[in-house]
Amino acid sequence: MYRYLILLFLALACTFKATVYTPTPDASQEATGTDANHDSEAGGDSGSGSDGAPDSKIQSACATGQVCADDSDCDQGERCNLTLPVPGCQHLYCSAAGEPCDDDALCIPGLACVGTDAPKCAICDCDDGDATTEDACVRETGECWHVSLALGDETGLLWQNTGTLTAGSLFDAEDACDRMSLLGLTWRLPIIDELRGMIRGCPATETGGACGITGQCLSLEACMTDACDGCEVWKGPAHGHYMPSEVEVVPTGYRRIWSSSPYEAESGTWANWVVDFGTGAVSAASVYVQGGVPQAYGWCVSDAGQ
Repeated sequence: MYRYLILLFLALACTFKATVYTPTPDASQEATGTDANHDSEAGGDSGSGSDGAPDSKIQSACATGQVCADDSDCDQGERCNLTLPVPGCQHLYCSAAGEPCDDDALCIPGLACVGTDAPKCAICDCDDGDATTEDACVRETGECWHVSLALGDETGLLWQNTGTLTAGSLFDAEDACDRMSLLGLTWRLPIIDELRGMIRGCPATETGGACGITGQCLSLEACMTDACDGCEVWKGPAHGHYMPSEVEVVPTGYRRIWSSSPYEAESGTWANWVVDFGTGAVSAASVYVQGGVPQAYGWCVSDAGQ
């Protein structure tokens, strides 16, 4: 009898405990708020360290002043320094020739930070009034540097010559060219004939060379020849690239460039023809990103010059 009374007492005690300590939704919210206040007072996870200073993520965004996207976000007398890890507004310090400096981003228009050992502000107004060129001062010498934003070829096409080439799948490259508004023109990916027209220094794959891949012959089995393998790696006339020396948009290391021409094979592989400007070779690449590695880069072309 006593045994059953003891078991009943224990069951009631457990039920009472669950009723008292199981929080309702309102109680849970109140407890959360209390914990948050406690953490804040103790220098916990509320954005401050043990000494009350902001955590590193907040500091990196605010240490240089207001976070900005361009100069219009900043007060008068400040510029948006885009060279910082988190772009921020900074006071202009390069406001007169001869002042010490270390960053072109903080110079007033017409001045540039020139020199390497002890750089100083120097007059360098390089704007030539041509909206189709990008103008800048050469850091080491203070001389003006003008680069065409788009290069014309023998066929009248205009080639992108500013910005950053898009690395990724064929679809990423196509989308980047569709969205490009450079010079107010319409841009697209080039066909394989147009890409081969930009090869320099590798006769086998230049326009009219022995490589059989053209816009009229895209079959792997029927058109691919040994001549399409190109030339010796990084021995081209443009800083190692097999392309015109005027091209500024393709830095060293950018090799394979997408064409919009599909690779035709009996296996039905989803691929497009590309040109490797590090070797001058014409080959094919999967239209998808493989293992997280971009297969080629998008270099945009416009028909506006034709």
